[in-house]
Amino acid sequence: MIKETFPRKIISLRSLSGFFTTLLLLLVTSSSIADEAVQVAHSSSPIATAFNNSRKIARTSFDRRVVVYQDSLEQRPVVMWAYSDDGLNWSNPAILAYGSLPSLTVAENDRIYGCWINEDSESIAVSFLEPASDNWANNDLPRLITIENMTEINYPGIEVTGHSVHLIWQAKDQSDGLFHIYSQTFDNELSQSMSNQFRLNLNGGNSIFPTIAGDLEFDIDLTLIFWTTNDYSQQTNYIGYGSIFEKITEGTSSIMLGLGQSAPLTDVNIQSVSVRGYQLDDFFSANLVLAYTTKDQNLFITSLAEITSEGMQIIDSDTIITNQDPMPTVDDVHIRSCAICWVDNGTIYYGQNTDGKFHASSMPVSEENVSANYPNVCYKTFRWDIFDVVWTEGDVPPYRVMYRRMNKSYQQSVNDKGALQSLPHNFEILPNFPNPFNLSTTIPIQVLKSAKTEIGIYDLQGKLVKKLHTGSVSAGRLELIWDGKNQQGDIVGSGLYFVRLHTDSERISRKMILLK
Repeated sequence: MIKETFPRKIISLRSLSGFFTTLLLLLVTSSSIADEAVQVAHSSSPIATAFNNSRKIARTSFDRRVVVYQDSLEQRPVVMWAYSDDGLNWSNPAILAYGSLPSLTVAENDRIYGCWINEDSESIAVSFLEPASDNWANNDLPRLITIENMTEINYPGIEVTGHSVHLIWQAKDQSDGLFHIYSQTFDNELSQSMSNQFRLNLNGGNSIFPTIAGDLEFDIDLTLIFWTTNDYSQQTNYIGYGSIFEKITEGTSSIMLGLGQSAPLTDVNIQSVSVRGYQLDDFFSANLVLAYTTKDQNLFITSLAEITSEGMQIIDSDTIITNQDPMPTVDDVHIRSCAICWVDNGTIYYGQNTDGKFHASSMPVSEENVSANYPNVCYKTFRWDIFDVVWTEGDVPPYRVMYRRMNKSYQQSVNDKGALQSLPHNFEILPNFPNPFNLSTTIPIQVLKSAKTEIGIYDLQGKLVKKLHTGSVSAGRLELIWDGKNQQGDIVGSGLYFVRLHTDSERISRKMILLK
């Protein structure tokens, strides 16, 4: 049973002045990137950016980054945050709430959501974080979810899909004394619960360390949750998973739950996951990249996997040997390729993983031998060319919360048949100009090789506003113009819109703002 309370806001912060103020503030960006590591803040906690089951950094499509981390103030646990529009210059850290183990996620409309364990250790706080003129405010939130008949709440995580917000956590059930994985779903405004608390794992044994990931492109309302179950009867442990699949048909929502399923992976511990889902008639399929460690934690394994109605299948895997717990963390999986960061000998490393295998030499992200730990890669960056990562650094307090943005290192790889695979996307939608725009905007698209495609403008609800192109495009640069009108020739209202490009093998999008 869950008893819900709606407390007054913990920290007094200014609220929004309006929709257009928000949009304009989001546009304060810079073309610079943090080529070297940048210090975001200090923390008295050696686990400031722990743990890698949840995300400590989120980035909007307008390049604003938000970082949350753990600290203490007057011997009270506190969740801190900071933000940057260029990755080089960071705001002064501010208190978000008293609590621990924060987690972030970002929605398709650029709203950032967060959760953390409340200071009372008996409830989980959930909130969305709106941009204000000089800080980031939580307005009348957070919403506290008081969890009864359970103790030792730990490892909260949060994910958002097109219509829902999903919260997960680990807790000990007082009835059987075992740890289980639980979830609850809310509407996007966090105003009402869409489900009661429900348990995701069904088998016996302790289930721990849940990690959650939703569909990267928001094409379907799919969320996958993974955890590690210690099966004492078999003296082994395995990776379990569950799915939350929401189907929207003519304004009616139906949720399909897949509970207590087992991945074909034993004697390992799940660490991080990235998901790309695809809609089928009555179900879904998903490509995903898993990062998991062995029991002794002196190496980690990455696997490209596929989930269908038949279950999970491992396509290919690779291994990295380390001298310490590697704490691997995974970013967006695009065309079965993603950035993975880990720690070894007090140094954060990066490698580009394609089809489950690393195809380039690892590169240092932090300086070497600086006692770096707890790397955390940004998820849902909407970028295939760069990635953002934060970590904790230092031997003694105050520890340093560090950030770096890096270019992804793609190289041509060879498949089993000896054919070269070209990475990553065949298409790239470049920033439209002007943005925001009033009358019209130009949308440049880079095409690597000729292909058939459909390109259109969509609104926040995912409805087609206007088709811009249907048919073949040639390699090179394509420029399309949208005049701010719908398919019927009517001028559309101000707001956030998306240009989306579809082919048989890929689907990409970019956001733009129309201001009247």
